[in-house]
Amino acid sequence: MIEKDLLEQLYISYGFELEISREKNISIFVYKKSRYFGVDIIPITDDEVTLRKAEEIKNEYSNLGYAVNYKKIKNNSEAEVELFKVSS
Repeated sequence: MIEKDLLEQLYISYGFELEISREKNISIFVYKKSRYFGVDIIPITDDEVTLRKAEEIKNEYSNLGYAVNYKKIKNNSEAEVELFKVSS
């Protein structure tokens, strides 16, 4: 299970900014410290409505020119492994 507060702290520690989301079950993190801006979109729950909304948000950011990763992460440990792989 994902603990949203811990997930946010983890992403911030890797240099991401927390984007305000209109959806309480979706976390959006923006990385603006390189030439190409990136966005990680993480649904906190896996119900159909949340996943559909996450896909819509992904498309919005893609259309704005962001490199978007839509990640279905099961827990905070999995998120940390993913972030470590990307930063290495």
